[in-house]
Amino acid sequence: MFKNISGTAAVALLTAGDNVSKIKEIRFTNTHAGFVTSIDLYVESNSLGKFYIAKGLVVNAGNTIVLENGFDFDNTTTGYSLYIELSANVTMDVIILKS
Repeated sequence: MFKNISGTAAVALLTAGDNVSKIKEIRFTNTHAGFVTSIDLYVESNSLGKFYIAKGLVVNAGNTIVLENGFDFDNTTTGYSLYIELSANVTMDVIILKS
């Protein structure tokens, strides 16, 4: 799955009901030439709350960060959505590899 995001508002990478419960790897590439950003990556459910996978993870301009250990979560209709927030208004490419 490929996403291109920008801005500082939370963006859903996966919404509850997408049924992608096993993620092998996520790649974050800051495509901006001059600005550093940090990312918050978390799962959230209206009834169960927010849980961070990564908070304040710095991605330098033009660089890529890879979360390669993978994780499982309940992504059914009654489960969690996966969100990302950027600290600066840059463009970020996100690639999610499913298990």
